[in-house]
Amino acid sequence: MFKLSKNWLTEGIPDAEYRQYLLLAYLRDVHNIFKNKILYPPFSELIEHYRHLIQIKNNLQNIKYARKELKGIDWYNMKILYDYPSDNSEYQSSEIDVIEKVIDFGIPKMEREIQYGKQIFDEVESHLKYVTVGLTPLNKNAGYILVQNYPTPDFLVYKYEISSLYAEVKSESHANQKNIPFKSLKTEYIATYTLSINQSLTSIKQEIVRQHPDLPNPAVYGFFPSITASMEYTILPIVKRMMLKIAN
Repeated sequence: MFKLSKNWLTEGIPDAEYRQYLLLAYLRDVHNIFKNKILYPPFSELIEHYRHLIQIKNNLQNIKYARKELKGIDWYNMKILYDYPSDNSEYQSSEIDVIEKVIDFGIPKMEREIQYGKQIFDEVESHLKYVTVGLTPLNKNAGYILVQNYPTPDFLVYKYEISSLYAEVKSESHANQKNIPFKSLKTEYIATYTLSINQSLTSIKQEIVRQHPDLPNPAVYGFFPSITASMEYTILPIVKRMMLKIAN
């Protein structure tokens, strides 16, 4: 797959058509991957690139309004670097014009691909049903996920753990930095079991608990997809997002 670097908008030749070509090549590959119902990581990467364009567009508007001159872009901190022009200098920046042209070209095209990816996400999610297996403990932050490898009767078992993290949100003034809480879910593949007359989800849970006594009373959820899609790159990532809501 063709990938865009984080600073694709400003690196290399300062030419709008060249950068538009890079973007179109990237979006073409993303679209073809989406067509195969493969969402991750291209979907999250596309959203990140889109957010960068929106942020840079807003920052450029502020630069023009304040009559500042572009020095560069700090991609790590997502900040525009600028200078104030001298009194006798004419405010004009061909680099800003190139960046704005590419941004105005790229935003609607990225929005279309994001919408396409969201349609696939919603379609897969609508074909995902889940059940709780046995009694659910008060603490649902650790347990097991049993995901059917549709259309087979096989269930892939993942140990999951939800943890609380904090993201530092930076601002122009370090005094205004904030720590925003969010939850993260990590999974670890354990085993594969086949559902049959002699083996139910409950008996699978009992076997898991017997083999992994470190979680004597785990929360266990069974997921039943009714659509064919990539387990690793579509089904499981959507299951993980559903789990963050279920365990909340």
